[in-house]
Amino acid sequence: MKKNKAKKKAQEKELAILLLMVCIALEESKFELSLSKEDDNTIEFSDPLTDIQGCISFNNNRTCSIFIMDKTIEAPSKTTMKLFEKAFMKNESDMKNHSELLIDGGPDHNTLLYYYDIPIPEKNTTVYTFRAFVLNAVMNALRFRKVLDQLDEVDE
Repeated sequence: MKKNKAKKKAQEKELAILLLMVCIALEESKFELSLSKEDDNTIEFSDPLTDIQGCISFNNNRTCSIFIMDKTIEAPSKTTMKLFEKAFMKNESDMKNHSELLIDGGPDHNTLLYYYDIPIPEKNTTVYTFRAFVLNAVMNALRFRKVLDQLDEVDE
């Protein structure tokens, strides 16, 4: 029983350290951030310059999930999304990482949803680890914006 309590306390301490590292990484990157009201393991963030929003949460299996939301007016084709996903979001040599690009469409909006499930390194995890994770996810959203802008230019 004492072993379980000690293990749980160690996990809680590790989670607190990871959350603090993420907060520092987001602050250094000039993102606005807040703790999720629904989940103690999640930090929500937004970039005031690009209007990209997202969250990062920690899972029990030593992974973090990053979810990026980017509103768009027109829905891109599934083919365009799959080609982008394959080129920029999939790492065939590392099957531990999971990522996908989805769209949440409605009558008056379309939101691109970028999802990443990334293993947390066992050693040498720093603020810069999480900064790189988040900035890479945001960079992919900006890249896809550029792809969509270029497709619009070709259509015109």
